[in-house]
Amino acid sequence: MTTPEPQDVGVLLSTCPPGEADGLAAFLVERRLAACVNVLGGVRSVYRWQENIERDDEAQADLAAGRRVLREVQEDHPNPKYAPRVAYLLGQFAQEMKEWDEAIASYQDRADYIAVGAMFSTSSKVNTRPAGLATLKAVREIIPADGPPLIAIGGIDKLNVAEVAKAGADGIAVIGAVAMAEDPARAASELLNAFLSAKAGS
Repeated sequence: MTTPEPQDVGVLLSTCPPGEADGLAAFLVERRLAACVNVLGGVRSVYRWQENIERDDEAQADLAAGRRVLREVQEDHPNPKYAPRVAYLLGQFAQEMKEWDEAIASYQDRADYIAVGAMFSTSSKVNTRPAGLATLKAVREIIPADGPPLIAIGGIDKLNVAEVAKAGADGIAVIGAVAMAEDPARAASELLNAFLSAKAGS
């Protein structure tokens, strides 16, 4: 059994005033945290800052970065007004890293299946960390097809089950969409058919 390699790279996007974008790019390149930073202009941002809704014409700096880069950018961002955005992106990346690490550990332990979720918001999983389709796709990339099946869970219904199938799930675990349906048997059949149809077309 070949052990999947853990993923250590994520994409960081940070918006800031056009005049500060070059400074952020230089900050990253000078410290050898990035070989290249793409600065894109013409970005219109609407966001909350100190309980006010702000609107700014900004630039966006994009880079591919590893764990160390993201951590250092969060700790030493040039402008504290924009640090929360970087911190949010770092949190999303860290969550994906945790999912990846757990998936690899499950694969190495020869688990019968690997659950990934919660896919979507759901009342039955209020204390479950969010995963989403991006994380499911990332886990699919590191777990080989002959490994344990990936079971997506959390907030799955007939409106989004096709997205889950196309993101790489081998199966789904559902509560509300079946248990709360007027005809649970029919609901389960419709979900299964929609899932299999999407898998066949992906």
